[in-house]
Amino acid sequence: LLSLHRQPTHFVTLTYPNDYPSPKEAKDHLHHFAVLLVQSFPKCWFFWKIEPQKRGAPHFHLVGDFGEDWPIFKLRAWVAATWFRVVGSGDIRHLKAGTSVDPVTTHRRLVSYLVKYVSKPQGHHDWEDPGRFWGKINSANIPSVSGVLIHLARGEVIAFKRLIRRWLKARAPRYSKVFSSLLSATVYIPVDVVERMLRWITQEPITLELGGYT
Repeated sequence: LLSLHRQPTHFVTLTYPNDYPSPKEAKDHLHHFAVLLVQSFPKCWFFWKIEPQKRGAPHFHLVGDFGEDWPIFKLRAWVAATWFRVVGSGDIRHLKAGTSVDPVTTHRRLVSYLVKYVSKPQGHHDWEDPGRFWGKINSANIPSVSGVLIHLARGEVIAFKRLIRRWLKARAPRYSKVFSSLLSATVYIPVDVVERMLRWITQEPITLELGGYT
């Protein structure tokens, strides 16, 4: 998600009222919702993750893009009404509070959301054979993963690694210690920060022309 050429624009949460189905039935609901979503927003794309609440009820987290420039209140109304209709609970409280739609305002918020919700351990002690825990909606529209290959001399690689460690130390000290001992590692850093690092190391006007993180 962080490597996509275009970053997600919205977070969506779909929950159930007091009465809730099995994970398998819930994914049938999600499939029906996804069909209606693509019909109303043909340019949309989303990743979804199913997760158990403490009470055992399944609920879904979606991260993606509606592909339409709708006001947030209209998106919230559409998602609430559509999910309510798909679930068929008849509980008006579920219509009012069964869903949420929020914009992705910053990269930091996107990272925090992914760490908090999408990266949680999978499974629940009451769930039997829940199947897949994640998937994609309208995958043909998902932006491609962008990459740029840059060759650095050995000394430049060492300098680059030191700069990355300093960047990590200011944000996650324990990871910076681990990073220094690794032969290889993957670190997601905002593109503009990487550009500044590379320009300082190579003394060349490097522009990566990528979105989000690299």
